[in-house]
Amino acid sequence: MDMDGLLDFGTVYREHAGAVYRLACVLTGSRSDADDLTAEAFARAFAGAERIEAASVRGYLMTTVRNLVASSGRRPSIELTEPDAVDAAIDPHGGPEQRFALWQLAARAHDALAALAPADRGLLLCALEGQNAEAIGADLGLSPVNVRVRLHRIRRRLSESLMEPLL
Repeated sequence: MDMDGLLDFGTVYREHAGAVYRLACVLTGSRSDADDLTAEAFARAFAGAERIEAASVRGYLMTTVRNLVASSGRRPSIELTEPDAVDAAIDPHGGPEQRFALWQLAARAHDALAALAPADRGLLLCALEGQNAEAIGADLGLSPVNVRVRLHRIRRRLSESLMEPLL
């Protein structure tokens, strides 16, 4: 906040743009859509700056992104990476069988994440970014207990999806 009680958007952008972009990316599965949604969220925050308190600006931005995705009917279209693009993260001495098995596991993780509802992907992303249940609940209008229960169920579904036998 500056001396006039207005948000300093340079500071707000530096502090929150990464998290807003990651949420938009998770919800849409598209970097270009995430860029657009991030810009739109900050434009709306800038236009409504007099209504936003500094303590709630992150929640405002995240809620704006979720609402924009919901109102546009965007569905995630996660693009699967080709096996050669994943090789950099895999032991080069493991052989083609290991690389293929790891690529197959990465593909299953993509599919499991894409199958989650957008709200569940957003909730998981908040937790992965280190937000505690109280902060996530405050942003989403949920109780901390509800946040913990939902995160447990999301993680269990992902784990079960990844534990199924590989083809």
